[in-house]
Amino acid sequence: MSRTKRPLGIGKASKQKKKIKIQDPESTLPKTNQLDKNINNDENENFEKIEIENIDSNNDQNQSSPNNLTIELSESVDPNDEIAQLIALWKTYKYNNDSDNQLILNGIVHECDRLLRESDLNKETKKKKKALNSKFHTIYSLALYLPVFENNKIVAQFLNASLERVNLGLNYYTKSIDLTLARIEITLNKIPLQYISNLDLSSRKYNRDKNSQKIIKIPNFKKIIENLIQDYEYCENSIIEDDEYLKNYYNLDHFNILNSFDDLLDIIENFGIDHLTEGLDSDIEDENEKEIKQKVKLSKKHPLYQTRESIDKYYDWLNKRILIFAQNLLKKVKLLNYKSIIEIEEMNCLLLYKKVNHKIGEKYLIKAEGPSNIYTSVVYSEDGEEESELSEINKLKELQKEGIKNYKKAIKHFKKAEDEEDTQSWVDIAEAEISLGNLYDLKSKEQEKFYKRAEDILRKANKVSHGKYEHILIDLLGDEE
Repeated sequence: MSRTKRPLGIGKASKQKKKIKIQDPESTLPKTNQLDKNINNDENENFEKIEIENIDSNNDQNQSSPNNLTIELSESVDPNDEIAQLIALWKTYKYNNDSDNQLILNGIVHECDRLLRESDLNKETKKKKKALNSKFHTIYSLALYLPVFENNKIVAQFLNASLERVNLGLNYYTKSIDLTLARIEITLNKIPLQYISNLDLSSRKYNRDKNSQKIIKIPNFKKIIENLIQDYEYCENSIIEDDEYLKNYYNLDHFNILNSFDDLLDIIENFGIDHLTEGLDSDIEDENEKEIKQKVKLSKKHPLYQTRESIDKYYDWLNKRILIFAQNLLKKVKLLNYKSIIEIEEMNCLLLYKKVNHKIGEKYLIKAEGPSNIYTSVVYSEDGEEESELSEINKLKELQKEGIKNYKKAIKHFKKAEDEEDTQSWVDIAEAEISLGNLYDLKSKEQEKFYKRAEDILRKANKVSHGKYEHILIDLLGDEE
C-alpha cells in the first residue's frame, strides 16, 4: 500500500580631522622610505597631513607619484604618536572596501618597515623612543599575509614572513591577545592555501608543491588544529575577564576567525569530492552528495586522515564557540549602551549580532538535516508503511525528535537575525518552518501550523520582492497556489 507522498516545500533549509596622504609605492617593499610630516597652514584646510613616500634612489629629484590618497583620521589620534597613526591607518584599510585599499595596504607595510628599521637603529644608538608594541607587530604581520589572496604564486613567502613577525612579537608580548588571534587567523589560512591546495587523494607525508615543484613535508594538521583551539580558548577566557577587553574584541575581525575555522573544517570534511563530481550537473551532485562522500575514503597515511576522523569533535567545539561569541557580543552591546559609547559602534555590534545568530541558525539547520532526511525518506517514501514496519520505530522517533529540536533552535536564531529590510532573512525563517513541518504527521495540526506560518512569511516576502520567492510558495502550496 502506498503512503501519501512527501509534502512539497522543503526549503534549503568630528569637528577637526586629521588626514594621512599616501603616495603609491612602486613595490611592496621599497628600497628606502620615510614619514614626512607637514602641517598645512592653508586657511581652507584645517588638518594635519601625514605623507608616506617611496624614495627611489634613481630619482634624484624625488618626485612624488601621481597616485596620491588622503585619508581622514579621528581627531583623537595623537599627531606625535606614530603607532597610533599606524593603528588608525590600519582601521581605515580594514573597514573601507574601495579601490584604494591596495594603496593603503602598501603604505602600511612601508610604514611598518620604516618603524622597525628606526627601532633597530635606536637600539644601536641607545636613543630613547617609544617601543614597538603588540599592536604594531599584529598590524605588520597581518599586512604581510593579506597579499596572498591576490597572488597565489607567493603564498609561502608571505605566509611565512607574517608568521615570523607574529612569533617575534610573541617573544616580547607572550600574553598578547592581538598577536595570538593574528597567529590563529594566519595559520587557519596557511593550512588550505599553502598545504591542502597541493594535496590530492594519493598524497602522503611528503608532497610536491604545485608552484615551486619542491618536495615539502606536510605538517601534522591535527596537532596544529589542537594548538589553535588552545590558543583561541586562551584568548576567549582572557577577554571575558575584563570589560575593557570585551569592548575591544567580539567584533567582525574576531568573528571572521571563527568563519575561517568553519571554512577549514569544511575543506577537510569535503576533501576529494571535487575529484569525483567534476563534470556532474549541480542538481545531480546535490542528490548524490551523501553517496559521493562515502566513496571519498582517505588512506590512513593521508595527511588529512586523522583530522577528518575528528571532524565532528571540531565542529562541536566550533559551534560552542559561536554560541559563546553571540552571548559575549550581547554583553558588549549592553556594556556599550551603559557606557554611552557612540551610537554607530553600538549599531555595528547589533548588526554583527544578527550575522552571528544567522550563522548559529545555519549550524542548527545542518545538525537537523541529517536525522530529518533519514526520517522523511522513510516516512514519505512510496513504500513507507513496509519500510516503517521493518525499521526500528524507536530509532525513527529519536531521529524525528532530534530534527524537531534543532529546527526549532535554528528558527529561534534566524528570528534574532531577522532584518526588516532584508527579505531573505524572512525567507530563512519560512524555509526552516517548512522543514520543521515536514517532520510532523501529514496534515496534522502541528504540520499545518508551521506550514501556515511559512506561507504568511513567504507571501509577504514575495510581495515586497515582486515575485522573487514565487517558486518556494508553489513548492509549498502545490496545486493550491
